[in-house]
Amino acid sequence: MVEFAEYAPQPEGYLGHPQGLEWFCDDHLIAARAVSGKSSEEAIELIKLQYGVVKNTPPIQSTKPTNQSLVSRVFRFLKIG
Repeated sequence: MVEFAEYAPQPEGYLGHPQGLEWFCDDHLIAARAVSGKSSEEAIELIKLQYGVVKNTPPIQSTKPTNQSLVSRVFRFLKIG
């Protein structure tokens, strides 16, 4: 995770992704840290210029249940129980 110039942590008790905090793989982490004084938008554009743009990258599939699946399981349990 790299904190960029506009980084703003979420207030305590809030959920969500903090502004200006981005994740980078090991291949791009050093480049991201080198431009961390810029906004995340500017930094990502600079990194794209340096490394190029990867196209058709499939999203990472989470192994954690989504909120929707969790909610549907709870409702199924309540109907059965």
